[in-house]
Amino acid sequence: MNCPTCGSENAPDSRFCEDCGAQLAVSQDGMVAVALQEGPLAPGRVLRERWRVDELLEEGRINRYLATDLQADEQPALLLECSDAGLLGAQHDLVRSLEAPCIWTGNQRFEEEGRLYLAGPRPGLTRFEQEIAGEPSPERVIRVGVDVLRGLGALHQHGLLHLSVQPSRIWTGGEQAVLDPYERLCRAQSPEESYSVTPGYSSPEAYGMQGGVLDPRSDLFSLGAVLHFALSRQRPDLESRDSFFSFPRLSGGKVGEVIMRAVSKAPADRFPSTGEMLHALEDCLASPAEASAAASVTVAGYAIAMKTDIGCVRSINQDACAEVQFVVWEKDVPTRAHLVVVADGMGGEAEGDKAASLAVRSLAREVLTSVLHFQVAGETNRLLPNDPIERARVLLERGIETANRSIHDYAELDMSRRGMGCTMTAVLLVGDTAVLGHVGDTRGYRFRGSELDLVTTDHSLVGRLVQMGQMSREEARNSPQRSIIYRALGTNPEVEVDLYERRLASGDYLLICSDGVWEYYQDVELSELFAGNPNAAEAADWLVATCLERGADDNATCAVIRHL
Repeated sequence: MNCPTCGSENAPDSRFCEDCGAQLAVSQDGMVAVALQEGPLAPGRVLRERWRVDELLEEGRINRYLATDLQADEQPALLLECSDAGLLGAQHDLVRSLEAPCIWTGNQRFEEEGRLYLAGPRPGLTRFEQEIAGEPSPERVIRVGVDVLRGLGALHQHGLLHLSVQPSRIWTGGEQAVLDPYERLCRAQSPEESYSVTPGYSSPEAYGMQGGVLDPRSDLFSLGAVLHFALSRQRPDLESRDSFFSFPRLSGGKVGEVIMRAVSKAPADRFPSTGEMLHALEDCLASPAEASAAASVTVAGYAIAMKTDIGCVRSINQDACAEVQFVVWEKDVPTRAHLVVVADGMGGEAEGDKAASLAVRSLAREVLTSVLHFQVAGETNRLLPNDPIERARVLLERGIETANRSIHDYAELDMSRRGMGCTMTAVLLVGDTAVLGHVGDTRGYRFRGSELDLVTTDHSLVGRLVQMGQMSREEARNSPQRSIIYRALGTNPEVEVDLYERRLASGDYLLICSDGVWEYYQDVELSELFAGNPNAAEAADWLVATCLERGADDNATCAVIRHL
């Protein structure tokens, strides 16, 4: 008696295969051994003497396998398996006659051991979720979206809803992307019979919101969520039901507009039909400028540019700057950190640069370590507030204090280093709020329209006089005492950190810069620059270039943050 799993010959009364261990049962006629299946099929299992299982791709109510068609020159195949023959069979009946190149239907259907199987040529080399991990180009993402829309259009024209569009259901690597329709496929008139949700991709109406009525626009929302993830590699915040549908705004010209319209919370704000969304994406492909603009898609609603230059006089650049951004997902809850920092070293040619470097690295390390220690529900190794804004304040203050100690401890190792230090302004971006930590005379500005807001206060002699009303800011700019600093990092074992918060609206800017930048500008010049609505990179380049044109007797460093 041969084992149907591995083909090995066994004694007629064997209960288990001697080679692979598969449990065996004898068919009613006593002639053929039948393997009793428990759980997913094991690699090597052969069905109908044709389909060899190679790898389990996904386990669920429909299991998916990579397989090999032994009767077709061992061509790669896709195999679907469902213990509910009625479910998979009904879905196959809906699409089996559908002639749509972008929809995989399976061309072989059979039952074995009470389970229904669908098999056919593998629809692509890989699934889109793997391609996303490799950071595909924006143009590639758009092309995949166009192919999927063609597949969805074929379903919608036949009165069908997919209701399970997600990266694992899209196959790529062939001539075109192909959509696997099986899981929740149903007629548009009765979606409630088979519908459930995929957090991060299912539409609000799937949760009973927005009237709870599912229609083709629900599929367009899911595809929009897939494309958004492919470009930003971030899913929406799943911490609460409402936040499932809060997608960070994408820049990138028309492409960003198309995707953000598709993921609108209200169905009425989305594209009314598959054809209209398809036409919009095809227009993006037809315009090279639009396709390339998608490359500037920015996550978390911010565009950020940094620029630093040694200047025209100094022999070494003692400034340092950094941007650090990452997201940790635990239990479908994200913990984010987005840090931007500028530091200006002081204390001699060889030591100021070390102080600034130590400060930036210490701050970044402390912020990242603390965020990694923070866990869902606030269970932490070092207690942090659950409120994101309060947590950012604690992280910045603690991080800057750590940076201060790092510099001070380093300076204490050698008497020649005494007095080394740096100034610093750092920002943690939390949603629409910027939390700033500040020591010294680097500066943080907010620009809204033509309105300038100098957020930070200079810890300098002339800065104190300005604060007391005894000197104007323009007088302080030209004062020979402007370089006298009374608070900096590294000069004392402890340091007091100033903390600020500013809400940012769409179109607002933050400018973080060393004194080698702000000393060269009057307030009105800065206001006029940002009133012109430049992109972040243009603004940073212009600020430093103009400093150089004006002589730049100090290092010039700035970070421009634009809320999109």
